[in-house]
Amino acid sequence: MKAAGATAALGTARVYWQGAHATHLVSGRPFQSPLGKLHAEGLALLGSAGWTRVPAADPRVPGFALTTRKGADFPAAGAGLPAVRQFPQRCTAVLDDKRLLAECLEAEGCPHLAPRTWPDAESFLHQHSASTTAQAPADWQLAAGGSRRGLWFLKHRHGVKGQAVHPFTSLPPLLERLRSLGGGGGGGGGRQQWVVQEGVSPPLLLPDGRKFMLRAHVLLLLLGSSRQEQAQGQPQAQPAGLAGAAGAAGQLAAWVHRDVIVTPHARPLCQPAAGAGEAAAGAADPAVHVSSRGSSHPRPYLLSELRLGAQQQLDAEGQRAGQQRGPGEPWETGSGSLQRQLWHRVCEISAAAVAAAARRGLVPGEADQRATLYHLLAFDFGVADAAAAPPPDPAGQPSGQGAAAATPAAGAVQPPRQPQVLLLEANSYPAIASGTMAAVPRAVYTRLMADLLSLVVLPGLRRAQAAEQTAAEQAAAEPEAPQEGGFCRVL
Repeated sequence: MKAAGATAALGTARVYWQGAHATHLVSGRPFQSPLGKLHAEGLALLGSAGWTRVPAADPRVPGFALTTRKGADFPAAGAGLPAVRQFPQRCTAVLDDKRLLAECLEAEGCPHLAPRTWPDAESFLHQHSASTTAQAPADWQLAAGGSRRGLWFLKHRHGVKGQAVHPFTSLPPLLERLRSLGGGGGGGGGRQQWVVQEGVSPPLLLPDGRKFMLRAHVLLLLLGSSRQEQAQGQPQAQPAGLAGAAGAAGQLAAWVHRDVIVTPHARPLCQPAAGAGEAAAGAADPAVHVSSRGSSHPRPYLLSELRLGAQQQLDAEGQRAGQQRGPGEPWETGSGSLQRQLWHRVCEISAAAVAAAARRGLVPGEADQRATLYHLLAFDFGVADAAAAPPPDPAGQPSGQGAAAATPAAGAVQPPRQPQVLLLEANSYPAIASGTMAAVPRAVYTRLMADLLSLVVLPGLRRAQAAEQTAAEQAAAEPEAPQEGGFCRVL
C-alpha cells in the first residue's frame, strides 16, 4: 500500500474507516473500508479492544483488515500494509473459483470430496451433444416412470450468492442452455466460464421434506516463523485418512469453526408421481434445489440443533449420560449421533481440500515474515442420505443379478450407513450476518469474530509490534498465547 508523500511501515494502528481512503492505495486502487466485512456487533467487539473509527483521510495504516472482495487485494509482502491481512486473491482463487477447485481436486487425486463436476462445460457440450435421454450415458438416464430423477447444476465459475446456479433434471435442457451461452471465453456468458456439477442424490431431508446445506467457516493461517508456529500449536486431532496432509500443506494451518450452520432450502422437495414427466411441479425449481434462492426460508440454525427423526436424534437421557466431548467436538454426543458424524466429515473434507489446494497455489510465496497472513472462508456442503440409497450390487454385477449374495443372513446385524458429506463450493469472501446469511443468528458471527480476534488478530499485532521493539520492551510486554475458542485445528 502506498501513502501519498510518505513511506509507511507495517501497519499496526487499531483504526478503521468507511468507504474509500483519500490517499491509501492497495495494488493501485483506493483502500476501501478495512473492516468492510464486519457486522455491527463485530465492530463493537473490536471497539472494546481499542479500535476506533477515523476519517478516510487519516494517515495511519490499520493493523487489521477484513475487507470485502472489492475492498482490497493485498499482496503477500510490501511496505505500508496491515500487519494482519487476508491472502492475495490469486491464492484463494484455487478454492473460490469453481473450475479451479474441480481441477485441483481431480489433479490431487481427491475428486470424491465433491459431487462429480465437469470443469469444462465446452467439452461437456461436445461430449454429450449427440446424446438424447434414451441414448445418454448410464449416469444420465432416468428410470422408467420418472421415479428416480437426476439432478445437475450449471454454475458460473465465479458465481456468488447462488445467483448464477441453474438446476436441471434431464440432459437435453442442460445441453440447450449450454448452446445458448455461446463459445466465447470472456465476460460472464461464455461456456468456458461455467461448470456442470452433479446433484447430491438422494439428498438427506429435514422432517418437512426440505433439502439443506451445511456452511462451515474455515480459517487459514500462514505460519511465517517458528515462533508463530509454536504459538499456534498443532492440530487437536488428525482427521482419519489424512496422514501426511499437514506436511503437504507446508507452513499452512487450517481450523474449522464449531458453529456449523444448517441452512434449510426455501421450498420442500416435491417427489413427482410415476409418469409425471419432466414438467413436474418443483422438479427444477431453484427454491427447492439452491439454498439461497426463493423466499420465506426457515430460519437457519446450528448443526448441534439438527433433528431429522427419532432414530437420528441425540438421546439426551441415554447417549449423553456420562459421555465426554471428544477432540475437536463442539458438543457432547453419543458415538452414533448424526451430528458427530457430520462434524467429523466436515473437518476431514475441509482439511483434505485445503491440503490439496496448498499444492496448487493456495500458499502465498515470499510473504513478509513480520506479517500475519490469514483468510476466512466458508465451505458449503451437501449431505446425501446413505440410508435411502440403494445398496451397491455385489462384485459390480448389474442391478438384479447376484441378489442372493447381496441378501444378508437371517438375523444378521447390518452396520449403519453414515451420511455422505460432499463439498459443493468454497467462498473466499462469505457473507457475515448479511445477504444470504442475514437470517443466521447474529450471535453466531459475533462468536466467530471474537475467536478470530483472539486466535489471529491480537497475536498478529503483538508479533508485528515486537519486531520494532527493543529487547527490554519485548521482555516487559506480557506474552499472551493465542486462544482458539470455537476453532478446531484440522491441518
